[in-house]
Amino acid sequence: YACRFYHQNCGASFAATGIVRRAETPQQQQKFDELLAQQALSPDMLHRHDGTQDLQIKLGGTLRPVPAIAAVTKHTKIIAGTVANLLREDGNWVARNAAGQVIARADIAILANGAKQVLGLELPPMRLLRGQLSIASNILHTLSVPVIGKTYAASLAEDQLVFGATHDLVNAVGDTNVCAEDHHRNRQGLMGVLPDLARQIDVAQLTGRTSYRAASPDLQPMAGPVADAKACAAWSKQYWGKLSSYNDAPMQPGLYMVNGLGSRGLTLAPLLAEAVILMITGGPSPLEHDAATALHPARFAARAARRNA
Repeated sequence: YACRFYHQNCGASFAATGIVRRAETPQQQQKFDELLAQQALSPDMLHRHDGTQDLQIKLGGTLRPVPAIAAVTKHTKIIAGTVANLLREDGNWVARNAAGQVIARADIAILANGAKQVLGLELPPMRLLRGQLSIASNILHTLSVPVIGKTYAASLAEDQLVFGATHDLVNAVGDTNVCAEDHHRNRQGLMGVLPDLARQIDVAQLTGRTSYRAASPDLQPMAGPVADAKACAAWSKQYWGKLSSYNDAPMQPGLYMVNGLGSRGLTLAPLLAEAVILMITGGPSPLEHDAATALHPARFAARAARRNA
């Protein structure tokens, strides 16, 4: 879905190269064998790569995020400002800054706020994941097809390779400096996937980038209406065990979220955004029932209520 979306909406930023998925353990190899045997995807989409034990994901590709985001938002009205609180007033959601000035108001609001907290709302807690990627230059024979194992690697230019990334749980957003230790970890990970390329790399010459990802407590994304946490507490006490649906849970009127995408933001965002828009407009969901339930934001309010009970 993501590849189709980017190809249609920002084709200049998307390269439909395909992706090679490499097994690094016998357990991963067994998983690959089962995926092929069960035909999880059709053979023209997923097959063995050039007679190896690797998987070839034909529809995969690489995306340049900054120009892609600029392309898909070029007709969007963007209001610059920092939302300090979001409150329901007279049937609308009203966003205000720290000085109390109104930034925007609307009958429906969709939160895509990462790990930032918004006053006036009781939202699920978020995990912060710090990640650093590494960029190597002067590489001989870089990749025509990106390769993914525990570490991913892709060509940025004829002699430039990007690889990584680290994945560390932290308590707060800190500095975005790149550090030599994380470059060493990325190179070590690359040794398990592409040892010949890894041996060309001088860690002292690497550049890179550090950023922070937002993930949910159970590491599954959140896409759907935001629960009314207080009302949800009384509602969920009638259920013990895993819920098969949150459709009748008490919700905040007109409030939705797409969040907690972790390391899969650009892959999952198009599909989950489409799912939330169709929830709002009453269209058929692109998600199976079990998937929509697993991603429902109300799951955290229900679990908290059952724990407290």
